[in-house]
Amino acid sequence: MIGEHGRRHKPLARPLATIAPHPHVIVTLTAALPDGGDDKPMEPRRPATDRRPVLARWLASLVTLAVLAGTGSAPAQPMTAEGLATFIETYYQDPRPGEAVERLVALDVSAFVEAERESAETQGMAILTTFFAHVLHQGPELVEPLAARLVAGGRHANALVGGLAIATAAAPTSDAGLGAIEASGLLAPDALAAVRNAVPYPFPNLRATSHFDIDLLWVSFFATGDERYITEVAESLTYWEDNPELRLPREFPALTLESQQRALIEVTMAVIAHETLTSNARRHPAVFSALVRLSQTRSDKVGTIAGSIVALIQAGG
Repeated sequence: MIGEHGRRHKPLARPLATIAPHPHVIVTLTAALPDGGDDKPMEPRRPATDRRPVLARWLASLVTLAVLAGTGSAPAQPMTAEGLATFIETYYQDPRPGEAVERLVALDVSAFVEAERESAETQGMAILTTFFAHVLHQGPELVEPLAARLVAGGRHANALVGGLAIATAAAPTSDAGLGAIEASGLLAPDALAAVRNAVPYPFPNLRATSHFDIDLLWVSFFATGDERYITEVAESLTYWEDNPELRLPREFPALTLESQQRALIEVTMAVIAHETLTSNARRHPAVFSALVRLSQTRSDKVGTIAGSIVALIQAGG
């Protein structure tokens, strides 16, 4: 999850693909990259007190250094994980689609994944795919040049992320871009099939059913500036409990295994939603304004907790 929750979390024995928002992204990346990855469970935890931007904290836990090979007027230079996080987190304020494409072409995705073989590479790759899918959806003229650059670069992992982004973007030029990647032979048949079967631009209809979806909702907001994604994150506050560690053990014996799993997922979603809304509202006026609006227009738990976050920030907390 974004922030310290960046590691993959498989609640109980539930398969990852059944709770991931876009299984074709998660499963394909695990299967197509070296060694197939792993899936270590992690117990849900309360948010940490680290107040760096949540996306920066998540990326900092994901990779310590990515290399941005400069092109044009940009000199070649190392780019820290927090530099990549800042670019994504502030993109909606100053969209630079051409620069975004350059970063995808230049990023050493293989090193990015190998650095996190023990952790969250598949969710991290899904986040990258989501961001670039939005960029390409808004800039369809970039699809074919991107595909050509990825083919020329010859990096399998970059071609996989780019192919998923191009397919998910559902741009008028997506078929031509995917055709170039397919003809290059960079992708294995199973990965290519998954790319071709990608859900076309599903984000406007995305609803949070796990904390993985909250990741993608935030990235969707950062990529587009559409405040509807903030509202969708806030919907998870419906599950907020002040002391879930007291409620859950008391109720668990009477629940079926499936209900126990769902309860854990909901508590985790609420904690992640609360943490990310609070952290991002401190840094982004648009997020703060959205919470104010929710506190004034919603009379349910979402509105109440949105109001408490607003009050906390106004009080300097």
